[in-house]
Amino acid sequence: MKKRFCPVLFLSFWFIQQVFAQSYPYEEVTLKNVSDTILTHRSLLLPEPFDGYRAMRKLFPGRFYDLPQYQKEGPFFARLVSWECRSCDPKPYPDVNMDSAEPFPYQDGVATRMLGLSDFSDTAGRQYKVVFFNHSRHDGDGLLTSRFTGGLLGLAKFVKTDSGWRLLLFQPALAAYGNFSQSPVPTKVRLGEGQYGFLVDHVNGGPGGPFWDDYFLLAETGGNYRQVLVSPGVGTTASLENLSEWKSTFRVLSGKQPFNNFEITIKGVYYANADSEGLPELKSWFKSGEHGQFTLIRMYEYKGKKGYVLKKPAFVRVAKKRKNT
Repeated sequence: MKKRFCPVLFLSFWFIQQVFAQSYPYEEVTLKNVSDTILTHRSLLLPEPFDGYRAMRKLFPGRFYDLPQYQKEGPFFARLVSWECRSCDPKPYPDVNMDSAEPFPYQDGVATRMLGLSDFSDTAGRQYKVVFFNHSRHDGDGLLTSRFTGGLLGLAKFVKTDSGWRLLLFQPALAAYGNFSQSPVPTKVRLGEGQYGFLVDHVNGGPGGPFWDDYFLLAETGGNYRQVLVSPGVGTTASLENLSEWKSTFRVLSGKQPFNNFEITIKGVYYANADSEGLPELKSWFKSGEHGQFTLIRMYEYKGKKGYVLKKPAFVRVAKKRKNT
């Protein structure tokens, strides 16, 4: 029996090994310990043409991976730098999905990806590049996990010189937005004369919805980028439990100030018996058991250190109000 059993056992082991080798053909993503200077500003000059991935690898000198199994998800998902910093002093950064702030760098390691790249010029004609980074917890498979955790957003700003692109401003982390450990890509917004900000359209919610949409605006003031606006509940999708649904648009008003006023217009259908936390402005317009189409406009003006402040009251127009059936 032993002479017969051993070859069979060997063949079985070989077969299982081959199956797992085919299922997991990729190497594990491992961590590289880096110096605590990774969180500080440093001198950096990059050649023309500007390469955002080169910037990422210079600023976060961990182990670089280009994961072929995730190429279909796009280069943002497939390319990452894996690192840890044992000598760093972690600092808390807010996650808009959570009440508490989470320390960064993460104790179990960090996966950093290039999230996006934006460019603009100021009134003097100087050219700038802003690279956005997404930080998530280390995962040996290179995955983005955690349904209700956002991706921690960081950025680096470069200015074009005769010698190349010089690092002007570096903020490794600002705040976490989005879901599944992935921040939305910030959208460039011209706020005024020579002044650009970046709008983060944050969407999250429970399984099956509804999914709530909030606006966060980042702008450079005092030499650093900071969050200068929060506009909650600018959009939502309907579900079986909540039939209300609306969408929004963002428009900067004309003017010659660095920070012009702007408005957010929200349109959709509202059910009074639904969860109305997203749009408190509509509570007085609908009685219990009513629903209808509406337009809501929020006006904002810039107030220095306070950022953009909501001007009250908001404009509301209701059409075709009906009783629920």
